[in-house]
Amino acid sequence: MDTFDDDQRVRQIVGAELRAARARVGISQKELASRTSMSHATIMRFENAERSIDILQLLKICSALGADAGQILDLAQQQVQEL
Repeated sequence: MDTFDDDQRVRQIVGAELRAARARVGISQKELASRTSMSHATIMRFENAERSIDILQLLKICSALGADAGQILDLAQQQVQEL
């Protein structure tokens, strides 16, 4: 697997986990954007794996959702290694 495929897979995994965490909290993308001072479009792009997320953005989003950034990154790493 090449680096592009790995990058895309990580974005997909992280995006799906953020979407699931947001759903557990029961808030919209717009509400999450408001809580994190990010745009709705940015949140949407993260969840849809259209944009890479940096560690500070991930930490900010996870803090707003009560999610564990370490668990999300561990899951992404495990799934990429399985390919």
